[in-house]
Amino acid sequence: MSRQTQKSHLLEAVQLAIIMDGRTDFEIAKLIGDVSVGTICNIRNAKHIPNVVLCERIYEAMTGVSLEDFNL
Repeated sequence: MSRQTQKSHLLEAVQLAIIMDGRTDFEIAKLIGDVSVGTICNIRNAKHIPNVVLCERIYEAMTGVSLEDFNL
């Protein structure tokens, strides 16, 4: 039985939003609030997998799209 690779589409969207944004990690952390610069840097470099709540906060802050709008 082959092992399935697990990937988070939300995490990929967050990483892409951070990479495509022209701001520094400090500016992004300041925008989101209550998150360290190191966390943003590690997410950017795929060295950290944050919890879902943090992913949602980052996604909403970076894209301006609320995840409440989606029917999941």
